[in-house]
Amino acid sequence: MAFFYRFRAEAGQTWIFDLRAARNGNGLDAALILLDEQGREITRNEDHFIWDPFIEYKFERSGTYTVVVQPTHTQLDPNFTYQLDIRTAPHLETMSPISMPPGASREVTLYGAGLLDKSARLVFTHDGAAAGGFSGGILEMRDASALIHIDVPASARAGAYELALVTTTGRSDTTTFLVDSTPLYKRGDAIQPPVSITGTAHYRDPERFRFEAKKGQALVFEVRAHRFGSPVDSVLRILDEKGKQLAVNDDADFPGVADNKDSRIFHTFEADGRYEVEVRNLVRVTGENFPYQLLVYPPTPHANVMLASDQPYVDAEGSGAIKVTAERLFGFDGPVELSVIGLSDGVSAEAAVIAPGKTDTTIPLHARGAHPGVYSNVQVFAKGVEEPAWRSVKISGGEGEGQTFVRVDRATLVVSERPLFALEADVSV
Repeated sequence: MAFFYRFRAEAGQTWIFDLRAARNGNGLDAALILLDEQGREITRNEDHFIWDPFIEYKFERSGTYTVVVQPTHTQLDPNFTYQLDIRTAPHLETMSPISMPPGASREVTLYGAGLLDKSARLVFTHDGAAAGGFSGGILEMRDASALIHIDVPASARAGAYELALVTTTGRSDTTTFLVDSTPLYKRGDAIQPPVSITGTAHYRDPERFRFEAKKGQALVFEVRAHRFGSPVDSVLRILDEKGKQLAVNDDADFPGVADNKDSRIFHTFEADGRYEVEVRNLVRVTGENFPYQLLVYPPTPHANVMLASDQPYVDAEGSGAIKVTAERLFGFDGPVELSVIGLSDGVSAEAAVIAPGKTDTTIPLHARGAHPGVYSNVQVFAKGVEEPAWRSVKISGGEGEGQTFVRVDRATLVVSERPLFALEADVSV
């Protein structure tokens, strides 16, 4: 079943038609078709973002037009849903460079569609709130790209930030960029870890960076791109001075990141020598809209602590538990001391430790005088780690990359009514 939406457009207007299904975690695979007043096809699109279609179109004549949402499946599922965004405000995809240090004042290239309004205003956010101290403006609009200027405050904390454009016709979506204080690489020199390298990843023309390493020295090589909105699908290689491959990685396992395409290598060098790290992009062979950041740094052994559930419970006048797991990184094998904050009155937690060599434990809970139905949002912390334990929760799911996850770092702990009995299956022969 196709869906038809009629609208009127004026000559010279540029409209954007952005259908979201896979990016919302739905299994719908649809095409977008644009028709003129006589019902003739003007253009169509499929599989622009995962399998979501996207159209940018400049109308040559004023008139009434129709956009069609056409499912491509032979059988329809009642769970198929979509969100069709029709606007004249710009669409943002990524920006280059993708990372800047605190205090930077840079010219930056935005990539997207409908970048036409030079009077657009830049809006910066961080974790959903306004990011204070950032400023900037438009230098040049080129439709598929824009040259802008950004001033990053010296006080900006490291992390991911969002940028949107507010135009006379509305607000764009956001693109992500990073603030990182790692020392910057000077082009042409050998790299000296720790170092931050920003560039554009190509397939036919991979970038290589020289460095020296000592026997027994361990280094981490990490690409930041796909996780932060860049279309780069990177592959990293470590080569010796004769060009022999010592290590390679395509898609690293970053906890909480679904369908990641960023690379990471943790390598210990067996001999003194000169080496190279190579960055290559596995998608498309041309284009400049493939920014990346490569971080090279000595490893800091630590544990990444995660919640097994975001909905634990404790029985009234009884007990319960919060299960916690730890991903041990870069050789860390020490104890992980845990604590819980945010407990309701009458609920307590025992001290707990993930023992050396182990990857999980449970934090015992007790309720004394707490009434059933009482709840609180609790956080679990590992000693010496600023960020609380977290988990990745799938809020919608299609297949492959068509899934939507959210990262939560709080668990809703409920005091439940103590059951009078429990039922268990009895197997008889």
